[in-house]
Amino acid sequence: ESTDRLAVTISIQDNQITASATEVCSGESVDLTVSSGLTAIWSTGDTTETISVTPTETTEYWVDVTTNGLTCREYITVVIQDTDPPLADSASLPQLTAQCELTTLTPPTATDNCDGTITGSTTTTLPITTTTTITWTYTDSTGNSSTQTQDVVIQDTDPPLADSASLPQLTAQCELTTLTPPTATDNCDGVITGVTTTTLPITTSTTITWTYTDLTGN
Repeated sequence: ESTDRLAVTISIQDNQITASATEVCSGESVDLTVSSGLTAIWSTGDTTETISVTPTETTEYWVDVTTNGLTCREYITVVIQDTDPPLADSASLPQLTAQCELTTLTPPTATDNCDGTITGSTTTTLPITTTTTITWTYTDSTGNSSTQTQDVVIQDTDPPLADSASLPQLTAQCELTTLTPPTATDNCDGVITGVTTTTLPITTSTTITWTYTDLTGN
C-alpha cells in the first residue's frame, strides 16, 4: 500500500500593523493600519483596515488578521510620552527699564508640544529696586522645562527737588554759629538733607550754597 504526501508551506508574516506614531501626547490621535487585503478585527472592535485611537495612557492594541484561512494576532503599543521642553514664544525678551523700582511684571509664554501655552514663572521678587536679570522658567505637566532671561535696568536720572522754592535770608549779630540744613525730595530716595561747604562760624555776609545729592549722584 502506498501513501501520497502533500507538502504545505505556511508563511506567517509579522509586523502587519503600522502606526502614524508610537510615542504621542495624552489624547493625541494615532492612526493604526493593518496590511492591505487582510481581514482584520481590532481590540477596539473595529473591522476597518485603519483605525484612529486617542489614548490617554500607554496602551497596547492588537488586531486579529486572517489570510488564507489562518488567523494570527499582532500587537502594537502606543506610548504616552512627552520628553520635549516648552519652546519660548519670543526668541528674546525686551529689556525692562524703570525709574527707582519695578513693581509689576508680565510673565512671558512658551508653547509646549503637548500642553500648549505655558506661562513663565520666576523666583524674582517685587519690587525690583536694583538692576538685575530675571530668569523665567517654563515647565510642562510632565516636568520638562526650559528657561529664558530678561534684563531689568533700574535707574534714577532725576535730581532731588528742593522742598522750598526759596530759602529765607539769615541775619545775625556779629556771627552766625548754627545752620539748619534745608531739605529736598528725591523721586527714589525720598527726603534729602542739604549739605554745604560753608564753615561756621560765619562772620561776614555771604551766600550759602546748599547741595542735595541722591544715592545715584544726581
